[in-house]
Amino acid sequence: MLHKTFNFGETLHDGTLQRLTFAVLPERKPEAGTRGRDLVPRYKDHDEEYDRQMRVYTEKVQKVKGDYESPAELEELSLCRCDDKYDIYQNADDQFFEDYGNRTIAIAHKIGFTLWVLNDMEWTPVIAEFTEWAFWYMMWAKCVLLRESYYQTIDGKSIDTNSTPGPRNMLTQLANRFAIADLIRVRRQEQKSIDEEDVRHQIAVWLNRGHIKEIEMDVYEKVNFRDPSPL
Repeated sequence: MLHKTFNFGETLHDGTLQRLTFAVLPERKPEAGTRGRDLVPRYKDHDEEYDRQMRVYTEKVQKVKGDYESPAELEELSLCRCDDKYDIYQNADDQFFEDYGNRTIAIAHKIGFTLWVLNDMEWTPVIAEFTEWAFWYMMWAKCVLLRESYYQTIDGKSIDTNSTPGPRNMLTQLANRFAIADLIRVRRQEQKSIDEEDVRHQIAVWLNRGHIKEIEMDVYEKVNFRDPSPL
């Protein structure tokens, strides 16, 4: 695993690191006599027709000069990811997702824009689906590779990334009707602050966003709530 090989302590907040796109590849056990070139990851065999199409796409990109407005569909897609990212940050109280989500939204936007250019500036549902998938995949990979080191660097906490590498939405871990003591219990097991100010802030966020309503003193009920994260 990448985060077990390198020390990111001095670069976890660096813009360059946040701009990187990571891919998590399955481990392989090469047979005896295998050469390094035989282990290069490939998506299907590239025949002459594939190479020809790649040359066409390359030429299209090289011809694009000047300023272009992103298609309205792509703008809306990126704004939706901003909403999702903020919901996850608030509901999980996960600063890593906030910090790394901003850069990843920008990267996914550029991916969508590039595909739009390659498709003769015509937006399609397939481009939208891939752009959204790219954002969630990149965030998943960053959670797997960097999230543990991030929290160890910030406050010395050890985050278990083996079963759930991404942020855990605390609202989904509570019953439909819950007391503030239940939230304190969840925050403690998630290694979040259980100071009264922080707990009350979490409740205020959910109330303001319409996720819960207070039905009696320090007792709440979920309303109009969805978990945006597929992680």
